[in-house]
Amino acid sequence: MINPLASSLNELWANLIVEELLKHGVSQFVLSPGSRCTPLTVAVARHKDARIVSHFDERGAAFFALGYGRATGKPAVLICTSGTATANYYPAIIEASMDMVPMIILTADRPPELRNTGANQTIDQIDLYGKYVRFHKDLPCPDEQIAPEQLLTSVDEAVGKALSTPQGPVQLNCPYREPLAPTNEKKDFNDYLSDISNWINSPTSFIQPKPANNHSIEQELQQVLSILENADNGLVLAGKLDCDNERQRVLELSRKLQWPLFADPRSGLRLGMSDDHLIAYFDQILLDNKFAGMNASVVLHFGGVMTSKRLNLYLQRRGRSNYIHIANHPYKHDPNGVISHKIQADVADICTKLTSGVRQKQAGSLLKKLRDADTVVENTIQKSIDDDSALPDISLVRLVSQNIIANAALFLGSSMPIRDMEMYGDPQGKTVNVLANRGASGIDGGVATTAGFVTGLVSPGTMIIGDLALLHDLNSLALLKHLNHPVTIIVINNDGGGIFSFLPVRSCDDVFEKYFDTPHGLGFEKAATMFGLDYRQPTTQSDLIELYSEAQST
Repeated sequence: MINPLASSLNELWANLIVEELLKHGVSQFVLSPGSRCTPLTVAVARHKDARIVSHFDERGAAFFALGYGRATGKPAVLICTSGTATANYYPAIIEASMDMVPMIILTADRPPELRNTGANQTIDQIDLYGKYVRFHKDLPCPDEQIAPEQLLTSVDEAVGKALSTPQGPVQLNCPYREPLAPTNEKKDFNDYLSDISNWINSPTSFIQPKPANNHSIEQELQQVLSILENADNGLVLAGKLDCDNERQRVLELSRKLQWPLFADPRSGLRLGMSDDHLIAYFDQILLDNKFAGMNASVVLHFGGVMTSKRLNLYLQRRGRSNYIHIANHPYKHDPNGVISHKIQADVADICTKLTSGVRQKQAGSLLKKLRDADTVVENTIQKSIDDDSALPDISLVRLVSQNIIANAALFLGSSMPIRDMEMYGDPQGKTVNVLANRGASGIDGGVATTAGFVTGLVSPGTMIIGDLALLHDLNSLALLKHLNHPVTIIVINNDGGGIFSFLPVRSCDDVFEKYFDTPHGLGFEKAATMFGLDYRQPTTQSDLIELYSEAQST
């Protein structure tokens, strides 16, 4: 409820912004301390319905908001002061934009008369994030000549743009003149607020967002059905999927078609999924020349880009014949130029229509051969990790997939961890919620993203991360002490950038170690102590199972 008594218009406008966000159901705020954002920070801190995380590092705060948005599909609200604090948000904004995660950024700013004057902590914040935000607006300084309706509709527009397809980050730049802090001397703003009295007394937002009408896809749908009807040995790909409904519908369609399913870790189908059509170890299978040249007459690809480089090379060799990509956004996700048909539609809805429209097929030779090969790889992996005296990366990711708590969050680092889990995770292990920062595939923000994801998911979490990635986000360890659910960080410390050893530059002995592998000689036990976290260092598989079980229950 808006109190018409406020010490300044700064205070009142900040209260209006926060109230309207809450009326839209946006309740998670991530604050970083600063002076110019005082009106916004106080408005959030004093509102009984606001959920608040405070973090001193703006970069980590933004990645926390990213993780929360991924888990809930709702934007978290970032609030920071002016200057370079706003720039620290940028890596997470880029990731949110490229991975289509909603986020709302409220950047406090100096008033227009102090810009380009050399005033302290003042940079050009207008259009700061360029094309990586879906919407940006430089609000005016609070002014009684500007009706409150104008402010509310700006908030409504920002929320609407963040949640419209394709979802993503939006920015409202909020300049304030001094004084910034509220005082005990109050002014009556009843007259100023009189035209929005109905809104003040209503639980709903000033403008209700309306979803855009879906464009007709009947013609494209019939074309795809015709292709599917006339094809026998096809292939279904599941990239990043956003919900259980999408996963279930993709599975049902693959069963109806009797086609093999290659599932990316972020699809939610790669782990904890026992299904005759799921080919878990397709990456290793494609090492075999007879499969590297297999003739899939149709490729039916749902959701995000596939992680596997080996699979993408196969798709490139296969070419552009009957490659159908279905996703709920208009963007071109086709780095190899192989997609022949692109349909922008709700994945679950289009799967349902395809499943009802196509005849029940019989399993073809491709599915049978891939099943047999999948079994061979499974047995080979199991034999290779039977030695308890060693704990290689292969054993680590497989044991985590088998021993993680069901339905927990699992964050996978963008370099080796997600690839290792794709290749060696147990498909019959636990069903989990997998996330990875694969929009831009940056190294930073893993810890904070996991913290935000666990908060939004309301469940325990595990992250598997490399040593360099953890060094990039050490400050965010401070977030873990304030979570309501435990997070277990499993660090693969190979003293440098392990993924570079797979690149051609590995053969350049004169430059590789110093400038690519970058060994640092650092451990993390004292970092854990500094942030008040427990630290363990297993050396065998049985050690890992015991310590991991203990950590998840703490």
